[in-house]
Amino acid sequence: MPYALAEAEENFLVPAQTQALIWGDLVPQMMLSAKIPRWWNVTPVQMHWVGLNLRYGRELLAEAALDESAREAAMVELGRLAAPARTAQLRALIERGKSKKPSTR
Repeated sequence: MPYALAEAEENFLVPAQTQALIWGDLVPQMMLSAKIPRWWNVTPVQMHWVGLNLRYGRELLAEAALDESAREAAMVELGRLAAPARTAQLRALIERGKSKKPSTR
């Protein structure tokens, strides 16, 4: 405990750089409050449900690359959930027969 207090006082009394002091204290707290508590109450059943639905969505998009009627149905549903630019991008990829995830740069 005394060591931790001394280290904290050192940072507050003579910080090497003010910005480093702020980010050194702020970022770990932001990370904890933003990421971890969100997933504390997720059950394995819920994670399984999400995984199944993601796989199902991928399969529907792969089928849309081969079947015109499936493509239109998939694009209508995707248009309800995704941004118009993303929907157009996926439509173009699917029409070219690229059902795999596009590379991002």
